[in-house]
Amino acid sequence: MKFKLVVFLCVIVMALVACGKQETPEPVVGTKVSTAVIKDMLFQSGHITLNPYDGSDWTLNGQSPETYYLSCGPTEDCVQTKEHISIYTFKSNEERDKGFADFKKQKDQYNMIVPIVWQNKNTILLYWHSSPFGQKTAYEDRISEGLKGWNMQFPNK
Repeated sequence: MKFKLVVFLCVIVMALVACGKQETPEPVVGTKVSTAVIKDMLFQSGHITLNPYDGSDWTLNGQSPETYYLSCGPTEDCVQTKEHISIYTFKSNEERDKGFADFKKQKDQYNMIVPIVWQNKNTILLYWHSSPFGQKTAYEDRISEGLKGWNMQFPNK
């Protein structure tokens, strides 16, 4: 009987020691955002469908973007345009910062109003629209809703 009690207590002590050694994972610092995540965010929250766009676009800090035409669902009442977005995913936040500095240089060089820019973590998203300055764009509100919490620069307002 004593032997069973000793074995039982040893098993309990080993289980407690094993559980005590499990470390709580640290939160990931500098988590990257992927194009797939962005596409899902825009579809789920902004009700935007992204269709491949094969036009040329700016290279920022050596990074070429993935580009997509914007459209909304077939049952929704929205304007169908040829506006598009460019998604730049960089290796790090620092690389994104360099890409954004490169973007500002190119934007100033061409003295342009568009595009509207959103940034988060390692990603820059450019929204190329055709609305005159100060006028409502076709997808700005939908993109902002889909990218809630992202940092927006150069809004069209």
